[in-house]
Amino acid sequence: TPGKPLGSGIPFSTVIPFKPASTTTRSGAGQSITCEMTVTAHAKYLLLREMQLQENGGVDHELLLKNWGSWVDDSLVRELQRRRG
Repeated sequence: TPGKPLGSGIPFSTVIPFKPASTTTRSGAGQSITCEMTVTAHAKYLLLREMQLQENGGVDHELLLKNWGSWVDDSLVRELQRRRG
């Protein structure tokens, strides 16, 4: 959802400045949502990694995955559930 903040308070539209094209494949609209969510999840992972690098001068991969996983559960999964009704 454009303008909805991610866990960091950065809107989706800032992290993902494009809209995936609609698909007409067997998976239909689901593929568009999957594409969008995959890109969103990857962008958030990279953002969290960059924040660790800037704050700590390195990356604690275990903590990074823990923080990213929490964000996925709290934000991305909820968004998917909301969209699917």
